[in-house]
Amino acid sequence: MGMSSAFSTNIRVTLFFTEWTTTTAAAYVATIIFLFCLTLFNRFLGALRFQTERTWSGQTRSRNLLSTPPIGRNRRALFKAKASPIPTYILRQSNPEGDPLTSEESGDEWSTGRDQSDKRMSIRKIFGNWQPSAPWSLKKDGIRAIMEFTRALIGYLLMLAVMTFNIGIFLAILIGILVGELIFGRYTQGSDGWQEGACHM
Repeated sequence: MGMSSAFSTNIRVTLFFTEWTTTTAAAYVATIIFLFCLTLFNRFLGALRFQTERTWSGQTRSRNLLSTPPIGRNRRALFKAKASPIPTYILRQSNPEGDPLTSEESGDEWSTGRDQSDKRMSIRKIFGNWQPSAPWSLKKDGIRAIMEFTRALIGYLLMLAVMTFNIGIFLAILIGILVGELIFGRYTQGSDGWQEGACHM
Protein backbone atom coordinates (compact mmCIF):
# COMPACT_ATOMS: atom_id res chain seq x y z
CA MET A 1 0.00 0.00 0.00
CA GLY A 2 1.28 3.47 -0.88
CA MET A 3 0.99 6.38 1.50
CA SER A 4 -2.32 8.17 1.23
CA SER A 5 -2.35 11.78 0.07
CA ALA A 6 -5.95 12.61 0.92
CA PHE A 7 -7.92 12.48 4.16
CA SER A 8 -10.26 9.55 4.65
CA THR A 9 -12.82 8.43 7.22
CA ASN A 10 -12.13 4.72 6.82
CA ILE A 11 -11.94 2.85 10.15
CA ARG A 12 -9.45 0.37 8.69
CA VAL A 13 -6.05 1.90 9.39
CA THR A 14 -2.58 0.34 9.58
CA LEU A 15 -0.57 2.13 12.24
CA PHE A 16 3.20 1.67 12.71
CA PHE A 17 3.13 -2.12 12.10
CA THR A 18 1.24 -4.38 9.73
CA GLU A 19 -0.09 -6.23 12.77
CA TRP A 20 -1.65 -3.01 14.07
CA THR A 21 -4.59 -2.78 11.71
CA THR A 22 -7.94 -1.59 12.97
CA THR A 23 -10.43 -4.03 11.42
CA THR A 24 -13.31 -3.19 13.77
CA ALA A 25 -14.88 -0.02 15.08
CA ALA A 26 -13.84 -0.89 18.65
CA ALA A 27 -10.19 -1.27 17.61
CA TYR A 28 -10.38 2.03 15.75
CA VAL A 29 -11.81 3.88 18.77
CA ALA A 30 -9.21 2.28 21.06
CA THR A 31 -6.44 3.46 18.71
CA ILE A 32 -7.82 7.01 18.74
CA ILE A 33 -7.98 7.01 22.55
CA PHE A 34 -4.42 5.66 22.73
CA LEU A 35 -3.09 8.41 20.44
CA PHE A 36 -4.97 11.06 22.41
CA CYS A 37 -3.46 9.84 25.69
CA LEU A 38 -0.02 9.59 24.07
CA THR A 39 -0.27 13.21 22.97
CA LEU A 40 -1.27 14.27 26.49
CA PHE A 41 1.66 12.33 27.91
CA ASN A 42 4.02 14.09 25.52
CA ARG A 43 2.80 17.48 26.70
CA PHE A 44 3.23 16.33 30.28
CA LEU A 45 6.84 15.39 29.55
CA GLY A 46 7.40 18.88 28.16
CA ALA A 47 6.12 20.42 31.39
CA LEU A 48 8.15 17.97 33.46
CA ARG A 49 11.29 18.82 31.50
CA PHE A 50 10.79 22.55 32.02
CA GLN A 51 10.02 22.25 35.74
CA THR A 52 13.05 20.00 36.24
CA GLU A 53 15.31 22.49 34.46
CA ARG A 54 13.81 25.30 36.55
CA THR A 55 14.52 23.43 39.78
CA TRP A 56 18.11 22.71 38.75
CA SER A 57 18.62 26.35 37.73
CA GLY A 58 17.35 27.55 41.11
CA GLN A 59 19.68 25.19 42.92
CA THR A 60 22.63 26.45 40.86
CA ARG A 61 21.79 30.10 41.62
CA SER A 62 21.51 29.33 45.32
CA ARG A 63 24.94 27.68 45.37
CA ASN A 64 26.45 30.62 43.47
CA LEU A 65 25.01 33.12 45.94
CA LEU A 66 26.34 31.14 48.88
CA SER A 67 29.80 30.88 47.33
CA THR A 68 30.08 34.61 46.43
CA PRO A 69 32.64 36.29 48.72
CA PRO A 70 31.68 39.43 50.67
CA ILE A 71 32.35 42.81 49.11
CA GLY A 72 35.16 43.54 51.55
CA ARG A 73 37.09 40.45 50.46
CA ASN A 74 36.70 41.27 46.78
CA ARG A 75 38.17 44.76 46.86
CA ARG A 76 41.47 43.62 45.38
CA ALA A 77 39.68 42.80 42.10
CA LEU A 78 38.86 46.49 41.53
CA PHE A 79 42.13 47.65 39.99
CA LYS A 80 42.61 51.42 39.81
CA ALA A 81 44.90 53.60 37.75
CA LYS A 82 47.62 55.58 39.44
CA ALA A 83 46.26 58.77 41.02
CA SER A 84 42.71 57.84 39.96
CA PRO A 85 39.91 56.76 42.32
CA ILE A 86 37.92 55.17 39.44
CA PRO A 87 38.35 51.42 38.77
CA THR A 88 39.82 50.45 35.42
CA TYR A 89 36.79 48.59 34.12
CA ILE A 90 34.55 51.66 34.57
CA LEU A 91 36.84 53.82 32.47
CA ARG A 92 36.94 51.15 29.78
CA GLN A 93 33.15 51.02 29.61
CA SER A 94 32.88 54.81 29.34
CA ASN A 95 35.38 54.87 26.45
CA PRO A 96 34.78 51.86 24.17
CA GLU A 97 37.14 53.18 21.49
CA GLY A 98 40.20 52.52 23.59
CA ASP A 99 41.61 52.09 27.05
CA PRO A 100 42.66 55.54 28.36
CA LEU A 101 44.76 53.97 31.08
CA THR A 102 46.99 51.94 28.82
CA SER A 103 46.91 53.62 25.41
CA GLU A 104 49.05 56.55 26.46
CA GLU A 105 51.60 54.42 28.23
CA SER A 106 52.07 51.62 25.70
CA GLY A 107 51.45 53.59 22.50
CA ASP A 108 51.84 51.63 19.27
CA GLU A 109 52.64 48.37 21.04
CA TRP A 110 49.15 48.22 22.49
CA SER A 111 47.44 48.86 19.12
CA THR A 112 49.72 46.34 17.41
CA GLY A 113 48.88 43.69 19.98
CA ARG A 114 45.21 44.41 19.48
CA ASP A 115 45.49 43.95 15.72
CA GLN A 116 47.28 40.64 16.14
CA SER A 117 44.55 39.36 18.44
CA ASP A 118 41.70 40.21 16.02
CA LYS A 119 41.73 36.73 14.47
CA ARG A 120 41.65 35.06 17.84
CA MET A 121 38.85 37.38 18.97
CA SER A 122 36.75 36.43 15.92
CA ILE A 123 36.96 32.78 16.96
CA ARG A 124 36.06 33.70 20.52
CA LYS A 125 33.02 35.60 19.28
CA ILE A 126 31.70 32.39 17.74
CA PHE A 127 32.37 30.01 20.61
CA GLY A 128 33.15 32.37 23.47
CA ASN A 129 29.51 32.74 24.52
CA TRP A 130 29.05 29.00 25.01
CA GLN A 131 28.57 28.75 28.76
CA PRO A 132 27.18 25.62 30.45
CA SER A 133 24.34 26.19 32.88
CA ALA A 134 26.03 23.82 35.35
CA PRO A 135 28.93 21.35 35.52
CA TRP A 136 28.36 18.05 33.73
CA SER A 137 26.50 15.54 35.86
CA LEU A 138 25.69 11.95 34.93
CA LYS A 139 22.43 12.11 36.87
CA LYS A 140 21.13 15.45 35.57
CA ASP A 141 22.41 15.18 32.02
CA GLY A 142 21.29 11.56 31.86
CA ILE A 143 17.76 12.49 32.95
CA ARG A 144 17.75 15.39 30.47
CA ALA A 145 18.86 13.13 27.63
CA ILE A 146 16.32 10.39 28.44
CA MET A 147 13.45 12.87 28.62
CA GLU A 148 14.42 14.50 25.34
CA PHE A 149 14.85 11.09 23.68
CA THR A 150 11.41 9.99 24.91
CA ARG A 151 9.76 13.19 23.72
CA ALA A 152 11.42 12.94 20.32
CA LEU A 153 10.34 9.29 19.97
CA ILE A 154 6.73 10.09 20.87
CA GLY A 155 6.76 13.15 18.61
CA TYR A 156 7.91 11.13 15.59
CA LEU A 157 5.36 8.40 16.31
CA LEU A 158 2.60 11.00 16.39
CA MET A 159 3.91 12.49 13.16
CA LEU A 160 3.77 9.06 11.49
CA ALA A 161 0.24 8.62 12.80
CA VAL A 162 -0.81 11.94 11.26
CA MET A 163 0.70 10.83 7.96
CA THR A 164 -1.94 8.09 7.69
CA PHE A 165 -4.29 10.93 6.62
CA ASN A 166 -7.09 9.43 8.67
CA ILE A 167 -9.39 12.19 9.86
CA GLY A 168 -10.14 10.50 13.19
CA ILE A 169 -6.47 10.01 14.07
CA PHE A 170 -5.64 13.51 12.90
CA LEU A 171 -8.35 15.08 15.08
CA ALA A 172 -7.42 12.89 18.08
CA ILE A 173 -3.83 14.19 18.02
CA LEU A 174 -4.88 17.82 17.48
CA ILE A 175 -7.39 17.66 20.32
CA GLY A 176 -4.73 15.98 22.48
CA ILE A 177 -2.39 18.92 21.83
CA LEU A 178 -5.19 21.38 22.61
CA VAL A 179 -6.18 19.69 25.87
CA GLY A 180 -2.54 19.12 26.83
CA GLU A 181 -1.75 22.79 26.36
CA LEU A 182 -4.80 23.78 28.40
CA ILE A 183 -3.63 21.54 31.25
CA PHE A 184 0.17 21.83 31.12
CA GLY A 185 0.76 25.03 29.14
CA ARG A 186 1.10 27.24 32.22
CA TYR A 187 3.82 24.92 33.54
CA THR A 188 6.01 25.42 30.46
CA GLN A 189 5.90 29.24 30.15
CA GLY A 190 8.61 31.70 31.08
CA SER A 191 11.53 29.68 29.77
CA ASP A 192 14.75 31.73 29.52
CA GLY A 193 16.61 29.27 27.34
CA TRP A 194 15.17 25.92 26.50
CA GLN A 195 12.42 25.74 23.90
CA GLU A 196 10.44 22.78 22.66
CA GLY A 197 11.44 21.19 19.37
CA ALA A 198 9.03 21.43 16.46
CA CYS A 199 9.02 17.67 15.97
CA HIS A 200 7.84 17.05 19.53
CA MET A 201 4.20 17.90 18.77
